[in-house]
Amino acid sequence: MCVVFWTTHDPDYSLILLANRDEFLQRPAEPAAWRTHGHRILCGIDEVAGGTWVGMSSSGAISALTNVYEFPQVRTTADGRPLQSRGELVKQWLQGHESPNTLDHMYASRHAYGAFNLLLGRIKDGHVYMSYLTNRPSDAPIRSWHEPKVRGLSNSSPNDPWPKVRWGEALVEDVLARERHDEAELIERLFEVLQSTSASSATQEDLPRLIHVPPMRMPSSADGTRLASAQEVREATTGWYGTRTSTMILVSRAAPYRAVFVERDCGFVTRIQQSERSTSDITNGN
Repeated sequence: MCVVFWTTHDPDYSLILLANRDEFLQRPAEPAAWRTHGHRILCGIDEVAGGTWVGMSSSGAISALTNVYEFPQVRTTADGRPLQSRGELVKQWLQGHESPNTLDHMYASRHAYGAFNLLLGRIKDGHVYMSYLTNRPSDAPIRSWHEPKVRGLSNSSPNDPWPKVRWGEALVEDVLARERHDEAELIERLFEVLQSTSASSATQEDLPRLIHVPPMRMPSSADGTRLASAQEVREATTGWYGTRTSTMILVSRAAPYRAVFVERDCGFVTRIQQSERSTSDITNGN
């Protein structure tokens, strides 16, 4: 369960995006790195299913994914086939965003995946265009966002946001309204938003309100995609779960267009952090 915030209306940046990835701590994942899949792609990799949760390409594509909470959890398609990994959707967009058929294909195949919210961005002529694809509700159209405000997505429909979405939107708005002296200061203030929590310990009932999830016990049967039932809490083997990584993407508004990608690994102990930063010129879409 994750959260992402973004805006395309900052005077200095055509996109500011920040995201937390919440996952079981023992689930193996590779940190963000440049990878070649047709285009050069900067993202982490889930070693279990092979997908990713947030990333960008040197050709000007950006994407972020959140799972949608639902109970009971759907595990197969309508015709009984196993669901595909939702993390593949992010990679599909980063690899194929320049093809006019990519978005149509993703929309047509959306029911082959578990419930998801997918944020899709494209940089063109110095502007960032953000769209949104979901399969909950099943007939939801692809929509674009142009409102001059900070938006957020978590593990529910945008029409019924979890409390942490509204809280985080307000925190980001406050950061962007304050005077800033340099980019490093802005990045640190935004990472403070991603570290926001109202609890030093948590249970699964707290997830809708926590931007940063401290390590907590989660029934392994929940699989990180939904809240477990009361019976599962009593009977299931539990594992440690919490915010694994925090990611920041900034895209400059002025030419030459430049993107900054920063990932911080929250680690098993949340006060110990490592930061990886990458800067890329956007080679296409300008």
